Amino acid sequence: MAKREQEAVIRGYHHEPGPTLFHIINAYTRAALYPDLSAEETYRLQTVGGNILAMVK
Repeated sequence: MAKREQEAVIRGYHHEPGPTLFHIINAYTRAALYPDLSAEETYRLQTVGGNILAMVK
């Protein structure tokens, strides 16, 4: 993961922090909303959030 993506995920997590996997998924999907990221970075973050969600059963 690129440094800009990592920073976006941290900002996303700080927007709504919490101790559950739900909060981690939200951090990735919120990070994808940041306008300073490229389309590829946005897609990658959305994909990671979706993959984490898919593992939850």
